[in-house]
Amino acid sequence: MKPPALAFFHIPIPEIPHLFYKEIIGQFQEAVACSRVNSGVLQAFVSMGDVKAVFIGHDHTNDFCGNLDGIWFCYGGGFGYHGYGKAGWPRRARIILAELQKGKKSWMDVQRIMTWKRLDDEKMSKIDEQILWQSR
Repeated sequence: MKPPALAFFHIPIPEIPHLFYKEIIGQFQEAVACSRVNSGVLQAFVSMGDVKAVFIGHDHTNDFCGNLDGIWFCYGGGFGYHGYGKAGWPRRARIILAELQKGKKSWMDVQRIMTWKRLDDEKMSKIDEQILWQSR
C-alpha cells in the first residue's frame, strides 16, 4: 500500500467554493479567491489515490477543512498580523501531525494524520481537532 501523501499550495482550486454547501470543520468567513481556470488538480489527486489532504491559503479568514471526492482540503487559518484578519477574531495557525507506528528499532508506517488549530489567545487554545486519514 502506498503511504499517504499531502499537498501544500497557496491558491485554492476552483472546486473549493462547493464546500460552502457541504459539512465543514472550522469557519467559512470570506469568498474563495480561486483560479478561474480548472486545471484538473482535483481529478489528478483523486486518480493518484494516495493524496489524503491538501493545505491551502490565500483567503485569510477561512480556516475550515472540507472533503471533496475523498480528499480533505484545509485552510491554514489567519495567523499573520500584517493587514489581514477580522476584528475580535483571534489569529490562529493550523497544526498537522503525522503519527508513525513505532517498530522495535525504527519508525514504521504512517498510522494517522491529524490536524487542529491553535489560537493566539491567553491559553493557546486548541480548536477543531480532526483525523484526516487513518490506516486500517
